Amino acid sequence: MASSEVPPMGETVYAGDLTGKHELVLIFLHGVGQQGAEVVQDFTTHCDLQGLKVKLVCPTARKIHCTVFDTAKCAWFDPPLLAGKMDEAGFVRSLIDIHSLIKAELQAGTPLHRIVLGGFSQGGCIANHIGLMAKDEIAGMLLLSCFTLGEPPRPIPANLEVPWFWGHGDRDTVVRLAQAKEAVAALEKVGRSVDLHVYPGVDHVVSSEELKDVKTWLGAAVKRVNNTTAAAGRASDGGLEGLESNVRLLEQRAHALLLTPDALNGMSTEQLRDIIGQFATTTLDRTALQKVANACVRVTTKARQ
Repeated sequence: MASSEVPPMGETVYAGDLTGKHELVLIFLHGVGQQGAEVVQDFTTHCDLQGLKVKLVCPTARKIHCTVFDTAKCAWFDPPLLAGKMDEAGFVRSLIDIHSLIKAELQAGTPLHRIVLGGFSQGGCIANHIGLMAKDEIAGMLLLSCFTLGEPPRPIPANLEVPWFWGHGDRDTVVRLAQAKEAVAALEKVGRSVDLHVYPGVDHVVSSEELKDVKTWLGAAVKRVNNTTAAAGRASDGGLEGLESNVRLLEQRAHALLLTPDALNGMSTEQLRDIIGQFATTTLDRTALQKVANACVRVTTKARQ
């Protein structure tokens, strides 16, 4: 799908404490084929968000073609474990989308150290990656039936101590418990302690028992944020500068991913020079620049023949 054909994100649904006096914001991402409204229903049924003073933000992913289902579904990226490939462009695009949601909360007055990131299945994969790459302290991570992609980046020291909840059913046939344990072990290798909660007899779903534990965990997260004095990982601007820095890096990566051999070979020398000019104003991805430079040589040589 060409970049001009990328569909927009779906509806973002808000629930819980919407008075503006919330103590915590939970941004939770759904799994493949779901929508934000479904997540809201689960949380409002089993978690006393208003009583906990937690604002819930549930975005809906873009509707994209999912290879394994051979149809379009709301998904953060084409599922790699099933499709047999990594949809890096979709992955990076979703990272940028969720950073935009976080930025909106920061600008509305909620600092990053009062924001919990979470998700189910591939939504948790996206949330976990954002949490690990955060340049400032977050409130915690809430991951359900999740998996990870690649080696996890090492979190900043302040985020080695924040609570990291991982819930998983022992009968999960989509993301098996063994995969979850491997991912947890990889996180622990980079210094991140994770509380793994295993639910007997539960498949690839969020169970009511799990949500009871989530409610307790959220209550503890609120108390922790309120009782913890300002730490070195808390930015004076609420985390906005660090977040915008990450967005710039992600946008550069998204741009570089568009530079496929076919796309480059179809460009004129003028178009390639324009791309080089755009990259020159940013922190350059050397691999991407080399690809463009090589394509420029090929186009120029062909024109002279």
